[in-house]
Amino acid sequence: MKGNRELQVCVLVVLVGALLLFVAGGRDWVVRTGPSSGLPGLQAQREVLTAGSQEAVRALALAGVTAVGALLASRRWGRIVVGALLLAVGLAAGAVAVAGGRGSAWSYVALMGGVLLVLAGGLAAGRGRRWAALSGRYDAPAAQAARPPARPEVAAWDALDRGEDPTALDPGPDVSDPRPTLGA
Repeated sequence: MKGNRELQVCVLVVLVGALLLFVAGGRDWVVRTGPSSGLPGLQAQREVLTAGSQEAVRALALAGVTAVGALLASRRWGRIVVGALLLAVGLAAGAVAVAGGRGSAWSYVALMGGVLLVLAGGLAAGRGRRWAALSGRYDAPAAQAARPPARPEVAAWDALDRGEDPTALDPGPDVSDPRPTLGA
Protein backbone atom coordinates (compact mmCIF):
# COMPACT_ATOMS: atom_id res chain seq x y z
CA MET A 1 0.00 0.00 0.00
CA LYS A 2 1.40 3.43 -0.90
CA GLY A 3 2.01 6.10 1.74
CA ASN A 4 -0.89 8.38 0.85
CA ARG A 5 -3.31 5.46 0.70
CA GLU A 6 -2.13 4.23 4.10
CA LEU A 7 -2.64 7.69 5.60
CA GLN A 8 -6.15 7.85 4.15
CA VAL A 9 -7.00 4.40 5.49
CA CYS A 10 -5.60 5.29 8.91
CA VAL A 11 -7.62 8.52 9.09
CA LEU A 12 -10.77 6.68 8.00
CA VAL A 13 -10.26 3.92 10.59
CA VAL A 14 -9.74 6.51 13.34
CA LEU A 15 -12.90 8.39 12.32
CA VAL A 16 -14.99 5.19 12.25
CA GLY A 17 -13.59 4.10 15.61
CA ALA A 18 -14.28 7.51 17.15
CA LEU A 19 -17.79 7.50 15.69
CA LEU A 20 -18.49 4.09 17.23
CA LEU A 21 -17.22 5.35 20.59
CA PHE A 22 -19.28 8.51 20.36
CA VAL A 23 -22.48 6.66 19.47
CA ALA A 24 -21.94 4.03 22.17
CA GLY A 25 -21.17 6.75 24.71
CA GLY A 26 -24.53 8.38 24.04
CA ARG A 27 -26.56 5.27 24.85
CA ASP A 28 -27.52 3.63 28.15
CA TRP A 29 -25.52 0.46 28.57
CA VAL A 30 -26.92 -1.11 31.72
CA VAL A 31 -30.16 0.11 33.27
CA ARG A 32 -31.75 -1.07 36.50
CA THR A 33 -35.40 -0.36 37.22
CA GLY A 34 -37.11 -0.87 40.48
CA PRO A 35 -40.03 0.33 42.53
CA SER A 36 -39.98 4.06 43.21
CA SER A 37 -40.66 4.89 46.84
CA GLY A 38 -42.92 2.01 47.64
CA LEU A 39 -46.13 3.94 47.07
CA PRO A 40 -48.57 2.21 44.76
CA GLY A 41 -49.23 3.74 41.34
CA LEU A 42 -45.92 5.59 41.01
CA GLN A 43 -43.54 5.03 38.14
CA ALA A 44 -40.60 2.71 38.62
CA GLN A 45 -37.23 4.34 39.14
CA ARG A 46 -34.71 4.07 36.35
CA GLU A 47 -31.04 4.05 37.22
CA VAL A 48 -28.26 4.04 34.64
CA LEU A 49 -25.36 2.10 36.10
CA THR A 50 -22.75 2.98 33.47
CA ALA A 51 -22.97 6.78 33.23
CA GLY A 52 -19.30 7.20 34.18
CA SER A 53 -18.25 4.72 31.51
CA GLN A 54 -20.28 6.53 28.90
CA GLU A 55 -18.68 9.89 29.70
CA ALA A 56 -15.22 8.33 29.51
CA VAL A 57 -16.02 6.74 26.15
CA ARG A 58 -17.24 10.07 24.74
CA ALA A 59 -14.07 11.79 25.95
CA LEU A 60 -11.95 9.10 24.30
CA ALA A 61 -13.95 9.55 21.09
CA LEU A 62 -13.05 13.24 21.08
CA ALA A 63 -9.41 12.33 21.63
CA GLY A 64 -9.60 10.09 18.57
CA VAL A 65 -11.08 12.85 16.41
CA THR A 66 -8.36 15.21 17.62
CA ALA A 67 -5.75 12.65 16.63
CA VAL A 68 -6.94 12.88 13.02
CA GLY A 69 -5.87 16.51 12.89
CA ALA A 70 -2.58 15.66 14.54
CA LEU A 71 -1.94 12.86 12.04
CA LEU A 72 -2.52 15.17 9.11
CA ALA A 73 -0.45 18.04 10.51
CA SER A 74 2.53 16.16 11.89
CA ARG A 75 5.58 14.70 10.23
CA ARG A 76 7.83 11.70 10.80
CA TRP A 77 8.42 11.43 14.58
CA GLY A 78 5.26 13.35 15.36
CA ARG A 79 3.23 10.64 13.69
CA ILE A 80 4.93 8.01 15.79
CA VAL A 81 3.92 9.93 18.92
CA VAL A 82 0.34 10.37 17.65
CA GLY A 83 0.21 6.65 16.81
CA ALA A 84 1.34 5.77 20.33
CA LEU A 85 -1.31 8.08 21.77
CA LEU A 86 -3.96 6.46 19.56
CA LEU A 87 -2.86 3.07 20.86
CA ALA A 88 -3.29 4.33 24.42
CA VAL A 89 -6.71 5.86 23.67
CA GLY A 90 -7.89 2.65 22.01
CA LEU A 91 -6.69 0.49 24.89
CA ALA A 92 -8.37 2.82 27.39
CA ALA A 93 -11.62 2.69 25.42
CA GLY A 94 -11.48 -1.09 25.35
CA ALA A 95 -10.81 -1.26 29.09
CA VAL A 96 -13.72 1.09 29.84
CA ALA A 97 -16.02 -0.91 27.57
CA VAL A 98 -15.10 -4.21 29.21
CA ALA A 99 -15.29 -2.85 32.76
CA GLY A 100 -18.49 -0.87 32.38
CA GLY A 101 -20.51 -2.93 29.92
CA ARG A 102 -21.35 -6.15 31.70
CA GLY A 103 -22.60 -7.71 28.49
CA SER A 104 -24.43 -4.77 26.98
CA ALA A 105 -24.56 -4.48 23.20
CA TRP A 106 -23.36 -0.86 23.40
CA SER A 107 -20.30 -1.93 25.33
CA TYR A 108 -19.41 -4.20 22.41
CA VAL A 109 -19.80 -1.25 20.03
CA ALA A 110 -17.45 0.78 22.23
CA LEU A 111 -15.04 -2.14 22.36
CA MET A 112 -15.02 -2.32 18.54
CA GLY A 113 -14.30 1.42 18.40
CA GLY A 114 -11.38 0.92 20.77
CA VAL A 115 -10.04 -1.94 18.65
CA LEU A 116 -10.18 0.27 15.53
CA LEU A 117 -8.24 3.01 17.32
CA VAL A 118 -5.62 0.48 18.42
CA LEU A 119 -5.25 -0.76 14.82
CA ALA A 120 -4.95 2.78 13.46
CA GLY A 121 -2.48 3.71 16.19
CA GLY A 122 -0.33 0.72 15.36
CA LEU A 123 -0.40 1.62 11.67
CA ALA A 124 0.52 5.25 12.37
CA ALA A 125 3.29 4.34 14.79
CA GLY A 126 4.74 1.67 12.52
CA ARG A 127 4.49 3.28 9.11
CA GLY A 128 3.66 6.95 9.71
CA ARG A 129 7.21 8.16 9.09
CA ARG A 130 6.90 7.16 5.43
CA TRP A 131 3.67 9.04 4.74
CA ALA A 132 3.47 12.32 2.88
CA ALA A 133 3.35 15.45 5.03
CA LEU A 134 1.90 18.89 4.66
CA SER A 135 3.98 21.37 2.74
CA GLY A 136 6.66 23.28 4.62
CA ARG A 137 6.03 26.39 2.54
CA TYR A 138 4.72 28.35 5.50
CA ASP A 139 7.36 27.25 7.99
CA ALA A 140 9.52 29.84 9.69
CA PRO A 141 12.30 31.23 7.43
CA ALA A 142 15.03 29.65 9.58
CA ALA A 143 13.42 26.23 9.19
CA GLN A 144 13.09 26.72 5.44
CA ALA A 145 16.74 27.74 5.09
CA ALA A 146 17.90 24.67 7.04
CA ARG A 147 15.98 22.32 4.78
CA PRO A 148 17.72 21.55 1.46
CA PRO A 149 15.60 21.98 -1.68
CA ALA A 150 14.14 18.82 -3.11
CA ARG A 151 15.08 19.66 -6.72
CA PRO A 152 17.28 22.37 -8.31
CA GLU A 153 14.35 23.95 -10.16
CA VAL A 154 12.55 24.34 -6.84
CA ALA A 155 15.60 26.13 -5.45
CA ALA A 156 15.48 28.59 -8.35
CA TRP A 157 11.82 29.40 -7.67
CA ASP A 158 12.55 29.80 -3.97
CA ALA A 159 15.34 32.26 -4.82
CA LEU A 160 12.89 34.26 -6.92
CA ASP A 161 10.45 34.28 -3.98
CA ARG A 162 13.19 35.78 -1.80
CA GLY A 163 13.88 38.48 -4.42
CA GLU A 164 17.19 37.04 -5.58
CA ASP A 165 18.26 36.54 -9.18
CA PRO A 166 19.05 32.82 -9.48
CA THR A 167 20.83 33.38 -12.82
CA ALA A 168 23.35 35.88 -11.44
CA LEU A 169 26.80 34.49 -10.89
CA ASP A 170 28.20 34.67 -7.37
CA PRO A 171 30.87 37.37 -7.57
CA GLY A 172 32.56 36.17 -4.40
CA PRO A 173 33.71 38.54 -1.67
CA ASP A 174 33.48 42.27 -2.33
CA VAL A 175 37.11 43.41 -2.86
CA SER A 176 36.23 47.09 -3.11
CA ASP A 177 35.46 47.23 0.62
CA PRO A 178 38.49 48.92 2.29
CA ARG A 179 37.68 47.56 5.73
CA PRO A 180 39.91 44.74 6.91
CA THR A 181 38.34 41.33 7.41
CA LEU A 182 39.05 38.92 10.21
CA GLY A 183 41.55 36.27 9.40
CA ALA A 184 42.98 38.12 6.39
